[in-house]
Amino acid sequence: MTTKDTEGDVEMQKSPFDSFIKELFAFKDQQLVATESKFQGQYKNETVAGLYKELKESRYGNELVTKLEHCAYLENYLLPHFSEASSVEHVLTMTVILNHKINENGLVWDMFENKAEVFENFFDAIAKLNFS
Repeated sequence: MTTKDTEGDVEMQKSPFDSFIKELFAFKDQQLVATESKFQGQYKNETVAGLYKELKESRYGNELVTKLEHCAYLENYLLPHFSEASSVEHVLTMTVILNHKINENGLVWDMFENKAEVFENFFDAIAKLNFS
């Protein structure tokens, strides 16, 4: 769905996940004074799958990836909830955002510094994906 801004001349894509993204931005702002805290919103695989679907439909468009990266979706939602049982969408979304961070010369490896097992499991999950 598209809407026009208050001036009526710029169209912006609206997402059913905008309120979730706003919550993440608010959490990120609070994170500036806290450390290693998990986003309090309940983890929902449907949210991860839905956002991945939007990423895919946008052909991994820079606008949505940048928005997710700026609200620390990877650090505050995907990474803390990652496990060996994580969905393909979860793993691929992490991969897309990590790739974006690398392309933007962002810090990538710091988030895995004290999480060697998580990185190993993430790498294994990527290796197990079937791209056929």
